[in-house]
Amino acid sequence: MKDLIQIAVPALLALIIALIIIPVVIKWVNKRGFLAVPNHRTSHTIPTPSMGGIGVYIGLLAILPFLIFNFEIATLLICVTILFFAGFWDDRFDMKSLVKLAVQLICAIALYAVGFRIDNLHGIMGIHEIPAIWSSMITIVFIVGVTNAFNLIDGIDGLAGGVSLINSFFFGLIFLMNNQINYAVIAFALCGALLGFLKYNFSPAKIFMGDTGSLFLGLLMSVFIIKTLQTNINTELSISVSLILVFLPVFDTLRIFMFRILKKKSPFSADKNHLHHLVLKITPNHKHATLLICLFHCSLLSLVFLRTYLDSSVLLTSLIGLLLVLSTFFMLVILIIEIVQKIQKMKQSIRLIKSRNNLLKNI
Repeated sequence: MKDLIQIAVPALLALIIALIIIPVVIKWVNKRGFLAVPNHRTSHTIPTPSMGGIGVYIGLLAILPFLIFNFEIATLLICVTILFFAGFWDDRFDMKSLVKLAVQLICAIALYAVGFRIDNLHGIMGIHEIPAIWSSMITIVFIVGVTNAFNLIDGIDGLAGGVSLINSFFFGLIFLMNNQINYAVIAFALCGALLGFLKYNFSPAKIFMGDTGSLFLGLLMSVFIIKTLQTNINTELSISVSLILVFLPVFDTLRIFMFRILKKKSPFSADKNHLHHLVLKITPNHKHATLLICLFHCSLLSLVFLRTYLDSSVLLTSLIGLLLVLSTFFMLVILIIEIVQKIQKMKQSIRLIKSRNNLLKNI
């Protein structure tokens, strides 16, 4: 009961603080003109306040009186704060990508140094213990990679906040089951802060998260995964859920990078080929697109929990089959929509050419 109170109170405080702070942030950002202006890469059509991560970060500070501090926790909170200010600077002044990457690398190295390490894969791909030199490289690349992956999914109303909310909730459950109370407090408080943020970010969005929030959220997600890999309790569940939780943003990032490289473009060049952009071709409504992606994400997580607790191979096979069918159907619908759109563009071009020819004949 004591642990539940220790977890519930900061989560509730984070929710209340976010609900109070974010309207203030919206007014301040509007007054100072720190707006996300629409361009060829964005999905929104009107200038919208950014820096919603300020409300999430301040709400997350509600955890401070409820944590049992040690060097590991203190370093994590310092790194979160560094990335919060780096994201704020980027939203305000457009930080150079190499500088932003350097800041992320510094944080990743610091976290590795205090004990956040991927040093055992518990049999994934037949790998168990990892030598220290490989562990350091894998951990640093993983932290930076996941941080950027979550940053890249912040593309439509409510998506980054919604996926992070789902992830934080499931991580909180795992930490609670594993008796990792400090991290359960952080995860559930993050849920509260994100709920408060989503009230203003869900379509139609009154404010965007911006790098102010997405960078430190990505860092927290990477750390949560590492902590679940480091536990020896509920190992199968912890690892399975961790892999599913990063599947969506990491898979989308890798897919995009490969797509750009095949087109002989920089993997870091901006375009509109992310998963959320593809979903918007099916339903142009941001709310529907976000709910569809989050529902798919929840389905994968539910699949893992059912597999772990019910241990039903029939149920597992059925659910996997359903997910494969839905995924295939989804990709086919996107392909058909793209073909239809190309045909429509071709028809418009033909009509334009004909009208020009008719005009020239009349002249």
